[in-house]
Amino acid sequence: MRSRRRFSKRLLVPALLISILLALYLHYGLFPARLKDRVIREVETATGLKISFTKVLVLPFRGVILHDLVVRGRSRDLIFFSRKFSVDVRLLPFFRENKIIIRNILLDSPVYAVNLDPEKTPPPAPPPKTRISGQIDVPVVPEKTPVNPAMAIEDGPEAFLPENVYLESVRIVDGTLLLKKTPGSPALETIHSIHILMNYDKPPRVTFSGSASVGEKTYAAAHLDGFWDLEKEIYEFRLRIQSDKVPEWLSAAQQKNLIRLEKGALSIDARLAGTGGGKTAFGAAAKLGRSELRAGKSRLVGEALLKANGFFDPETKQFSGYRGALEFLGIDAYDLAPELPRLNGIRGKILFDPGGLKIDAVRGECRRLPFTVDGQVRSLETLDANLRIGARAELQKFLSLLSVQQARFLKDLQIRGRCLAVTSLTGSLKNPSGLRKEHLVELRDASLEHLPTKTAVHNIGASIFAGDNGLRIEGARFDCFKKSFRLAGFLPQKPETPGRLILQSSDGLELSAEYSIKGDLVRIAGARLRYLGILCDLRGEISNLKNPLLALRGHADADLKNAPLWIPSRAAVVRKAGLGGRAAADFTLRGTWNKPREWKLDADLGARPLFAAGTLRLDDALVQIRAKQGVVHIPYFHAKPYGGILGGSLVVDTTNAGNPFDLKIHANHVDLARLTGDLRSGPKNFGGTLLFQAVLNGAFARPSGWHGQGAVSVQNGKLWETSLFKQMGNLVLLKVEGLDQVVFHAMAATFLIQDGRIWTQDMTLNSDTVDLSLKGSVGFNQKLDLLMGIQYSRGVLRGAMNTGGIAPLLVDAAGSFISKYKISGTLKNPSYAKT
Repeated sequence: MRSRRRFSKRLLVPALLISILLALYLHYGLFPARLKDRVIREVETATGLKISFTKVLVLPFRGVILHDLVVRGRSRDLIFFSRKFSVDVRLLPFFRENKIIIRNILLDSPVYAVNLDPEKTPPPAPPPKTRISGQIDVPVVPEKTPVNPAMAIEDGPEAFLPENVYLESVRIVDGTLLLKKTPGSPALETIHSIHILMNYDKPPRVTFSGSASVGEKTYAAAHLDGFWDLEKEIYEFRLRIQSDKVPEWLSAAQQKNLIRLEKGALSIDARLAGTGGGKTAFGAAAKLGRSELRAGKSRLVGEALLKANGFFDPETKQFSGYRGALEFLGIDAYDLAPELPRLNGIRGKILFDPGGLKIDAVRGECRRLPFTVDGQVRSLETLDANLRIGARAELQKFLSLLSVQQARFLKDLQIRGRCLAVTSLTGSLKNPSGLRKEHLVELRDASLEHLPTKTAVHNIGASIFAGDNGLRIEGARFDCFKKSFRLAGFLPQKPETPGRLILQSSDGLELSAEYSIKGDLVRIAGARLRYLGILCDLRGEISNLKNPLLALRGHADADLKNAPLWIPSRAAVVRKAGLGGRAAADFTLRGTWNKPREWKLDADLGARPLFAAGTLRLDDALVQIRAKQGVVHIPYFHAKPYGGILGGSLVVDTTNAGNPFDLKIHANHVDLARLTGDLRSGPKNFGGTLLFQAVLNGAFARPSGWHGQGAVSVQNGKLWETSLFKQMGNLVLLKVEGLDQVVFHAMAATFLIQDGRIWTQDMTLNSDTVDLSLKGSVGFNQKLDLLMGIQYSRGVLRGAMNTGGIAPLLVDAAGSFISKYKISGTLKNPSYAKT
C-alpha cells in the first residue's frame, strides 16, 4: 500500500510537469516568439505578402495547425484569414518509402477577399539576356520549367506539388468569400457557409462535395458534388443553384450587356459527365421565376424554363447532338416596338437542336387579341427563319391594335365579324429590315356600316394577302344595296407598280380596272364597266380616299332598251318613252362618289339610230349633256327623223322637288306618213310634212302647272277623211261636187299650254272643198273642248265664179247658213253636236 502511494507521488510530479508543458505548448504553440517572428519574416520575404498567425501546433491525427492565419497585401488589406489552417502529414510512409503523404488540409472558417479591380503590380524586371555575335538579345532559359496544367492534369494535384509529396484530402469548413470592387472598399457581396470536401484517391480520382450561401441575409445557395477520374477522363458533376433575387452588383455589372437579368428568382440544376471518349455529356434545367429581362428599351417579365442536353468536345470547342427547349410559363413583354407596347401571357415552347430552332405554338395576347407563333430557324449561324404569326378573334379586337390616327379614320364606321390574321416572316433575323413579310387576313361573316349615311355592307367574306409587293384580295364577297357582289384585286405597295381590280354583282355589274396608288391619290390607267347594257371604258383619278373625289373621262356605249333599269325611281316614266337603239358617248365626270346629283358631267352622245316610243326612228341623233350641282343642261340636241330635222334644248333642276325644267324644241320637214307608219297604233293613211316649234317650262312632277306656247303646221298631207259634210253639196238648183268624201290636207295653228291643257284660237284645217276653224282646248287627259266652224273652201268659191250665173250667189248664201259644231269626248272617241 505504501509502495503504491510512493509510486503515485513519484508520477504526480512528472504529470504536473507534462501538463504544464502541454498547456504552455497549446497556448504558445510550436515556435517561441523570436523563432515565430523569424519564420514570418522568411515567408513574407518569399511571398511579398504580409503574414501573421498566433501560434503553430502539431497534434496527433491533426497535423500542423496554424491558428488565426492572416494574409494581407502590400496595402495591408485583408486577402485571406483562417481561424485554423491545418496540414496532417502521415510520417510512416516517409520513413518507409521516402514519401510525404498529406492526409488532409483543413481550413476552418476561412475568409478570402477577392477584388474585382485588383491593385496594379509593377511589371517584373526584364529577364537577364546575353548577346550572340553582338547582334541580338537572347533571354536566358530558366533552369526550372514551369508546370503545364493541361499536360499534367491526369497526375492530379501532385502535378503542382514537389516530388514525392502527395495530397489525399482538402476540406474547407464554414468559409467566407468577400467580393470587393477595390482593396479597402466595402464588400459588394458575401458568400458564406462555404463547405468543401475534396478527396484524392489512387488511381487519380477526385471526389468533390461542396455548398455555399450568398448574401448577409441569405438569398441564394449553391451545391456541387461529383467525381473525376483524372486518368481515364471519366467524371460526373452536378451543380444546383437557387437564388431568390438578382443582387444590385450583378445588375450593375450587366449594364453593357445586350440582354440583362435585372430582377427575379433563378434555379439551375446542371449535370456534366465524361465517359472517356473525349466528349462531355451535359444536361441542365434552369427556371426563371418572377424575373425581368431587359434588352434596350424592351422588357420581359414573368417565368420561363430552359432545358438542354447534349455533348461538348473540349478540343474542337463545339456542341453536338444537343437538344433543348425554352418554355415560356407566362411572360409579359413591354415596348418591343412602337406599335407593340405590350404582349401579355406568353406561353409555349421553343425547341432547339443542331439544325436550328423550332417554335412550337408560342401563344399570348396583344391588347386582348390572342395570337400564336410557330415556325423554325434553320441555322443558328445565319439565323435563316421561316416564322408564322397567327391570330383568330372578333374584328373589334383587331381594331384595338390600330393607332389613334388610324382609328380616327374609321370613327364613322361600325365593323363586326370574325377574322383570321396570319403573318409569315422569311429571311435572316440578322437583317430584320430584309425579312420577307407576307400577311393573310381572312374575314368571315363580317359587316360594315357607315353611321352618318346608314349605308351597310353585310355578309363580308374575303382572303386578303399582303406582302412586300402589295395587297392581294381573293374570293371576296359582300351584300350591299340589296345586291350580292364579288371582288378580287391587287393593291400595289409601290406607286410605279400597277394594281388590278375585278368587281361583279348579282344584277350583272362587271368592273375591271388597272390603276396605281400614290399617297391619297388613285390613278386609273384603264377601266372597263359592263352594267345593264352599258359598256364603258374610262380613265382618270380618284383622290381623298376617305371620301373619294372622282375625276374621270371615258367613252360609253349603251343599249337604250335597258334605260328603265338605270333610273329605278323613274323606271315607269322612262319605260313609257320606249327608248331603243345603241348610243355612244364621250364624257368627263368630276364629283364626290356618293353624291351623283352634285357631279359635274360633260357628255356628247350620239345614236345611229335612236328609237323612241318603241318604233319611232331618229337618225343621226346628237345630244350634248352638261350637268353641274344637280342641274342637267342639254344645250343642244339634234336628229333627223323621217327626212326632217328635230332639234332643241332642255334644262332640268334635279335638286328641287318636282324637277323643274325648261324645254325648247323644233321640227322641220318631218314626213308624217313615214312617222305614223312606224307607230304601233297610229292612224292609217295619214301623211304630210310637219313643221313644229314650242317652248315649255314647269315641273315634271306637276303637269298641271306646265306653261308654254308654240306653233304647228302640216302641208301636203292627208290628215282627216270624212263624209260629215255631204249635205253641204246639195244646194237648191245647184250641186257642189267633192263634198261626199272630204280629205283635209293642211293644218296650221298656234297654241298655249297651261292648266293641264293645250289651248288654241286659230287652228285651221283645209281641204279642196271645206275649210275648218277650231277654237278651244285639248286636255293632257285627251278630253276635247273645241268649237269648230265650217265654210266652203276658196276652191269651191272660185269654181262657182267660173260657173257663172246665179251659182256664186247660191254658194255664198249657203255658206252663210252652214252650222257650227261643238266637239267633245276624247281624241279616240270624239262627239260632234251642232250649235
